[in-house]
Amino acid sequence: MQDASELIEAAIVFAEKAHAGQTRKVTGAPYIVHPRRVAEMVMPFVSPAAVAAAYLHDVIEDTEYKDISVFPVRVQQLVSLLTKIPGEKLASIEKVGRSFDEEAMIVKVADRIDNISDGAAHFGNEWAKKYLVTSRCIRYHAQKMGLGGHALVMRLVTSIVYLESLAIDPPLTSIYV
Repeated sequence: MQDASELIEAAIVFAEKAHAGQTRKVTGAPYIVHPRRVAEMVMPFVSPAAVAAAYLHDVIEDTEYKDISVFPVRVQQLVSLLTKIPGEKLASIEKVGRSFDEEAMIVKVADRIDNISDGAAHFGNEWAKKYLVTSRCIRYHAQKMGLGGHALVMRLVTSIVYLESLAIDPPLTSIYV
């Protein structure tokens, strides 16, 4: 892979192949729409390697494809940070937080924003309560890294406020319906 566009294109092709036939649990849309949206969110803020990692962030965890060694070491490092590997003690949130890798954190934040966007519309307040805890952990680690004022972290904060409104019994949104 010679340049940034080739790297990103290779990641797109690999992710499309790995996620072929998969659908989002929440929406039923082809799964590839999720990594595509995450990559589009992070593109203005990160290196081409991190954009490639955004496309690949769910491949190892959610597909039969476990080997991404065709990609540069930096892409592999980022994907490893973003992936919960069976047998590992740390969740990916903790791995990213402890790494102090800002690009990995930005991808993690975008991943969470997209998951909240899909999930909040389809799941109830129990889901919101669970997601609220881990979303706050992501925000905490991002702020600890000095990313508290980053545009995507601010979007995550807004998503957390929305989750808080859904996590209440009954959800605040139901009183306006």
